[in-house]
Amino acid sequence: MIIFGIIAISVILMVVFIATTIAGGRWHDQQKEQRERAEQARTERLRKEALSDPKQDP
Repeated sequence: MIIFGIIAISVILMVVFIATTIAGGRWHDQQKEQRERAEQARTERLRKEALSDPKQDP
């Protein structure tokens, strides 16, 4: 009975650790995607500003 309890607790802990790892990886992927979209939007905005308002060289 004690061995069954130890095995059950071990399995539960493994499931929790695996689920946490998967959830953390997905969260990290979402954060990375948001950062990339923000950087791309910023780059596009800067490019458009540079093209619409060229500086005059002497």
